[in-house]
Amino acid sequence: MIILTEFWCVKMQTRRGETDNARKRLRYELHWVSPEIKTCDVQTPALGFSGRVNVGFFRLDNQELQMAALAYYLGSLDADGFIGAGFTFHPDQSPLSETIQQTEENFNNYHSFDHSKKNVPIFIISNEVEVAKSSEEEQVDRYVWSEPFVPLDDNSGDVSNSQGIIFSIQGAHFTCNAPLENVSDTISQSVQLFGDYSSSWDVKVDFNAPCLELPKEFYDALAGWTGLRLNSRLGLSEMTAPASSLPDLLFSLSFNGVQLALPLQSLVLPELSGSSSSNEENSTKFCIQRAGSMLQRGTAAFAAPTTSAAEVARLQRLHGSTGIPVYNMIDSPITFGAMVLEALGAVTVNELTRRVGIRKPSAKVDYEQQTKASCLQSVSCIGGQEYVLHLNVCKDPDCSQFYFHSLDGETKYCVIDSSWTVMLIVTTTLLVIAELFLSLSLRRVVSQSQHE
Repeated sequence: MIILTEFWCVKMQTRRGETDNARKRLRYELHWVSPEIKTCDVQTPALGFSGRVNVGFFRLDNQELQMAALAYYLGSLDADGFIGAGFTFHPDQSPLSETIQQTEENFNNYHSFDHSKKNVPIFIISNEVEVAKSSEEEQVDRYVWSEPFVPLDDNSGDVSNSQGIIFSIQGAHFTCNAPLENVSDTISQSVQLFGDYSSSWDVKVDFNAPCLELPKEFYDALAGWTGLRLNSRLGLSEMTAPASSLPDLLFSLSFNGVQLALPLQSLVLPELSGSSSSNEENSTKFCIQRAGSMLQRGTAAFAAPTTSAAEVARLQRLHGSTGIPVYNMIDSPITFGAMVLEALGAVTVNELTRRVGIRKPSAKVDYEQQTKASCLQSVSCIGGQEYVLHLNVCKDPDCSQFYFHSLDGETKYCVIDSSWTVMLIVTTTLLVIAELFLSLSLRRVVSQSQHE
């Protein structure tokens, strides 16, 4: 059930093209291209073209799409060129979400408080308008509210800026049982998803995307302990263990606030007929995606020829004009898609206070239930490796800090590079030979001068 105010419906229609970053990238995935050719009337004002051309329609069975598929498709048709691409969608719900959820009923609860109508929230439920029986104060008490969001690149003051609906979450972590080495017992392991990067991170609500999308560093932390792996063909996560082994992702919307739980097992995807190859039949697919790395350099975007002056000024305010690596929260948020919002129960937006609310849990988070989730065993490091807890990986030593050293793949120590050893021996030998030659030459000259 989608619940929206009339005010929010209009705003979502005007901003949908801005909030969907995937639409900007136009990625096409080869396996899922199912073109249907139709002759349509096309007008391209920028090219001064108007006429009937063959238009290819693609099924959006997957949101992880690549341009390589489009190039392959155009090449197979001997097409003369490519004008552009667009998306069609129902204004209330993305067809992509409908495809992934298939025949499952939609229990999403999204709504927004409209303060222009006597401070009473108005809902649209199944296209029928009704006034809520409870007051707005009672509605507010049912939710845990985020901190007010102040947009950095939009002066409109709305909760939804050019990046969409943004709010921050605090202290995201999960707990699971890790087996002990050489022992049949287990130990409860609490993992901070954000590691040492930050205590909080921005979340973007995207109604047109179904999945949970994490920056690479956060995805690696989750995968390092749970055994999730990225299916590059589908752009989704999979694992051989049952979905029940995944833990809940715990977080709060404010410092020391109420703990909220996102059950990751609720992001499991139904098996699509003909979508799995023989080696994928025993794996469970999850609507969890990995975004790009949040590590950026301050001057990286300045060299782009298409970057506007306003964008350059914004990036300079955020990162400075240096090339120092920056962990970028603004341009690398966590994305909450439709399935994530459904798993959270109910999400609301207060336009006046610019806060996002999530319905309070009916009971406190059951930490005993959390420990029933299983995770991988802690990896053992050797040599000069350093153990990174939140990633459950061993980090090799940085041998670039030492002159003429390289990493020994077996011992994992920084050792003198063999090529430099050979060069040192050759150089020393040449210097010794040169010294002997000069010494003998000097003796010969002295001997000749004495005889004269």
